[in-house]
Amino acid sequence: MITRFLAKLGAGLRARWVRGSINQVLAMNRYEVRRDGLSLVQTSFRLAITWRARGIHPWDGDLAADRKSVRIVEQTFSDTLVALERLFMALPEVDVIDLRVLDADARKHGVLLSGLISRRDFEACRLTSSAMRLRLLGLNFNLVNSRLEPLNPSGSEREIPSSEITARHRGGSVESPRGMVEERGQPAING
Repeated sequence: MITRFLAKLGAGLRARWVRGSINQVLAMNRYEVRRDGLSLVQTSFRLAITWRARGIHPWDGDLAADRKSVRIVEQTFSDTLVALERLFMALPEVDVIDLRVLDADARKHGVLLSGLISRRDFEACRLTSSAMRLRLLGLNFNLVNSRLEPLNPSGSEREIPSSEITARHRGGSVESPRGMVEERGQPAING
């Protein structure tokens, strides 16, 4: 408990130092005579990070294939949420994390999870279902028959904004990127 407090305090001091350094750079004082520097309006720090998912624990090595795949999915989701929480706690200056989780097998180059997670969304989203929480946070993944399948490498999968998920859940309509109205998940016919 105390070590967590000290780590949080140290990270907070580091964040204050980083933001202070930015203010110093923007001050642009000319020979300390004229103080007409640039005024900081907003900062945002983005961390791009990629890691490889862990393989199944040796104790679970003798499980049936379908049970192994369920365990791997649970472990990958849990590891991702814990790592995100620790990253946001250790790096308070980071506002957004650009995350990619690769397949556990180094011979495969598939991306299992990918997306941008904002600190504000992460702190606000407290669901018990790790899969739903990750999806609402903005992570893309393909869960097929209780297995994580690699994402399409072309990047053609469409991210669904949380406002669209909320509108569809409530049975309402949302504006699509093309300006057409979609109702209850059905694309409108533009004609």
